Amino acid sequence: MPQEQKRIPILFSLHEPYFEEIKSGIKRYEYRKRYVEQPSIVYIYCTSPVKAVKGIVLFDTPIIGPPELISEISEKETGEGALTAEYLKGKKKGYAIPVESWKEIESISLEELRDQVSGFVPPQSYYRLDNKPELLEYLESKRIVGLTK
Repeated sequence: MPQEQKRIPILFSLHEPYFEEIKSGIKRYEYRKRYVEQPSIVYIYCTSPVKAVKGIVLFDTPIIGPPELISEISEKETGEGALTAEYLKGKKKGYAIPVESWKEIESISLEELRDQVSGFVPPQSYYRLDNKPELLEYLESKRIVGLTK
């Protein structure tokens, strides 16, 4: 039996309406130009005007392929294939990252993060937390029990 891949811890910037779509089940994939190639556990930092970590999403192994493939997935899921194609224009590949589950957590504001974690800067897109042990430890200390896998 194959061993389950370890989930990469990530801090991800996302506009709040997209996090709301994940929570409602409308958004079943996240589309990115670059990403890790294995399952991930992602702390969602909602961008301005919210400026806070508001949830955790478990993402499954990404589907990686040419923009045409990723746009097809987007079209089938949301009818926004043309927007995804435009987003990925000029790239050799894109990522359709399946949402497995999510959990809302008590908001951790930008101010709190800056107070508690030396040199904290919100990600432009995302960054790996296995390279930022102080931040990962702080986020995990605030995590609500119940999100597993």
